Amino acid sequence: MRSTVERMQIQLLIAASAIAIVAVLGQIPCDDAYGAHCPDASGFEVGECLKALSPEIVKLSSECQTYIQLHDTCKDDLNTHCAGKEYTGDALGKFRVT
Repeated sequence: MRSTVERMQIQLLIAASAIAIVAVLGQIPCDDAYGAHCPDASGFEVGECLKALSPEIVKLSSECQTYIQLHDTCKDDLNTHCAGKEYTGDALGKFRVT
């Protein structure tokens, strides 16, 4: 049986891989929802705004939900290594899965 830490590491690896693929294709998973519902938000406010949207009004894609979860989980690292780049493609390039 895997520990909680091991499960979280596997989940983050999968999430980071999926997000990296999407980023290479040129669009961040939450761009459409962000542009339509949270255009004035910046930084971590983007995730808070998107999470506050009513599911009856906006259905966030699973990729967007994973992207938000990645930012929530890695907030300290993003603040340390990518300050000001939250919810941008620039932040994704700073992290390498090893």
